[in-house]
Amino acid sequence: MDTLIKKFNNNKNYIWDIDYLISVFLIFSILFLPSFRVSSSLSIRIEDLLFLFIFPIIIFKRRLLINNQVLIIFFLAIIELFSIIINKNILYVSALWEPIKILKFIIFLNVFFKAFIKYSQKFIKIFEIFFVLIVFMNVIQYFNLFGFNNYIGRLYIPETHLSVFMERQDIKRLLGIMGNPNNNAILFSFFYALFMALYLSLRSKKYLYISLISFLIVILCQSRTTFLALLFSTFFIPFFTGSKYKERYLKTILTSLIIVGFIVIVYNILPISYLRSIKNMNIEEISSWQKRIIVWNYILDNVKQQLILGTGGFKEFYYSRNIYIDSGYLWFLYNFGLISLLTYLIFLLYQIYISFKFRKLLFSYLNFSFLSIILITSITNAPFQEPRLNLIIAVTIAFFNSHRIMKEGIDNYGI
Repeated sequence: MDTLIKKFNNNKNYIWDIDYLISVFLIFSILFLPSFRVSSSLSIRIEDLLFLFIFPIIIFKRRLLINNQVLIIFFLAIIELFSIIINKNILYVSALWEPIKILKFIIFLNVFFKAFIKYSQKFIKIFEIFFVLIVFMNVIQYFNLFGFNNYIGRLYIPETHLSVFMERQDIKRLLGIMGNPNNNAILFSFFYALFMALYLSLRSKKYLYISLISFLIVILCQSRTTFLALLFSTFFIPFFTGSKYKERYLKTILTSLIIVGFIVIVYNILPISYLRSIKNMNIEEISSWQKRIIVWNYILDNVKQQLILGTGGFKEFYYSRNIYIDSGYLWFLYNFGLISLLTYLIFLLYQIYISFKFRKLLFSYLNFSFLSIILITSITNAPFQEPRLNLIIAVTIAFFNSHRIMKEGIDNYGI
């Protein structure tokens, strides 16, 4: 595996490669730069401005790669646009932004893919460096060192989240610079999956330690759905050994047991009373579930007559009522109907399927694990709608497919 990666990383002129430069800047922006609020229903990020510059270049030079995965997600954008037109919401910027966001996803997926296929080893090092930096920023945010939450933290974290999750010790949750404990947990589940995939293939203990640190941070975020999703993906580690040798397979099982043991110990010693409430399996007694169910029932009652194509992204309905849907699946159903919901599900399930089918590839566990986590967390969160997590999904798919190209060749990729 390591030899294969090095084979595709011999180009010494990477510093002048436009795909490399854009990808590095994009990843830095996703992880470290804040959003800029334009209105109550719309915020802009640096990646959005960069998209306006990159899109015409890729289209003009016909550099767009197309395969089954891209076609599924492009079909989702078509459905969204059709729903907007049918519902006469073409003048609403917040509605139009959704199919544009999917187009941005496709364009940046292409940029990441081309950069990773040429420089995957360099990007592994970049992610190692960025991981150290983002862990450092999470630590100073969690403990409010140097008054971080009073100054810099306010660029990333809503005031309501600071007052709810940081001032009350009984429900203190790690917000990080994602500004939301659930989104922060999903981000670090990506790091867990990335470095676990590297450990399973390269057997460097460094990556195992980084994976455990990532899992620790997920626990401190106290996101119950993400925690369960991460446990689910951990149980599949033995299937991704990348080898038929019995000794290596046994070591992989031992790795799984070490991770489970680590989780049990940390789970019982850290001040995470909110996460421990997960032991109470009576959903009706969990307050966050009660609130979600009330909102979900209200949303469903208001979309009954528009189930097929939804409301055309008419977000003003729930923004004006200060409602948060908190479910990626219900978000698709309300905004763009049942067809969009099924397309989103097919997209995720297809990614999980091909990851398992090609599970001996270097980044197969990354794609399987993180897309499984997105599939599960979409029940109680909306990760695909979060602009940074949306592009982290693109990074994940690009890593997996770039190595698939290296291993199998372009003729077997379906381009």
